[in-house]
Amino acid sequence: MWPSAWDQPFISNEFSDRGVAFELFQVRNGEYRDPARVGYVALTMCVIEHNIGKPTARGPFVEGTPKAIREEMDDVLTRLKGSEGGSMREKMKALGSEVERDLEVGGGSYEEMLRILRLGD
Repeated sequence: MWPSAWDQPFISNEFSDRGVAFELFQVRNGEYRDPARVGYVALTMCVIEHNIGKPTARGPFVEGTPKAIREEMDDVLTRLKGSEGGSMREKMKALGSEVERDLEVGGGSYEEMLRILRLGD
């Protein structure tokens, strides 16, 4: 997943921990700037510069180069096409059902929204 701001990093982390998404380490929000092409920014090169050259909390080392990004994406796409991808799709269906139940009357999300609405009383 490619989180950038607000609740996206939290949601991305939650999905990754639940096994329904891959965390992308070589791409982050911000811009990778190729010194040979000053002023040029491509979507496939978006990286926070201060992460480059550092390991992540989960282990992978962030190179942030177009080559590293391409390799990471190739790996993810290969894994999605295999049994790991099939397992992720099944887990996502179960998560979708969980969310639907949570939104129904009496579900956790439904009840939290009612609680928030009562704050103004």
